[in-house]
Amino acid sequence: MRVDGTLHHRLAFALGVSPGRVNRALHHHPQAVERRELLAELLAGLFERARIVHVPAVVERDEPGSLAVAVLVQRAPTVAARLGNHELDRFRRLLHDRALAGVDAAYAQSERVARRAGERHDKFTQLIDAAPVHSARVLSGFLAQAVNARQWRIVVALADAGPDGLIDHAEAGPEAWEALRAREFAVKAVRGDQDVHLLSPRGRDALRAEYGLYACLYPRTRTPQVLGGRFTRRSSVTVG
Repeated sequence: MRVDGTLHHRLAFALGVSPGRVNRALHHHPQAVERRELLAELLAGLFERARIVHVPAVVERDEPGSLAVAVLVQRAPTVAARLGNHELDRFRRLLHDRALAGVDAAYAQSERVARRAGERHDKFTQLIDAAPVHSARVLSGFLAQAVNARQWRIVVALADAGPDGLIDHAEAGPEAWEALRAREFAVKAVRGDQDVHLLSPRGRDALRAEYGLYACLYPRTRTPQVLGGRFTRRSSVTVG
């Protein structure tokens, strides 16, 4: 459910099937497919501004396209605008990387280098053409299972706590810990005579892959500082 992101896991438990099977069933439901198609169309319209060079591409919260996205994803206009800008930034970096590949091909000093640069250019073109559909799929999947603000603050705190973990505390609430364990974002361990929670490998992967999206949902939550190296936003796709 939206309040704690565990709907898929609760359905799986109730039906006696794996969460992956529930995810696939919900993903292919006709209404879900239609929503993703509509979202892809809206994002394609927003992405067009990224093609204008020398002008920053920004989605404003009160523009019609952004408001339509907000209605479709059932989030506040400010959140929808931040999510739109997150995906717009990714799209513009794809355009940037394709342009660089074009420059490499144009100024190559050998046929082999020119051919490889041309192949990178073609691959980025494919990614650019598929970007609205890809972003719609990413956003839909993320929003369907995103943890709530309290749980996300705990995940960040677990990341910063490292191997020492966190002791259960009343402020977090037992429901938050239960939801994070259900999502396999946190695991229990014993440190001395105390039970603590640790960030699980799955929780660590979610931090690396999705913290930029979570920053759109919960901008007041601090960014995790250190976890096996510096966190970075979703980087440009490496091709070749």
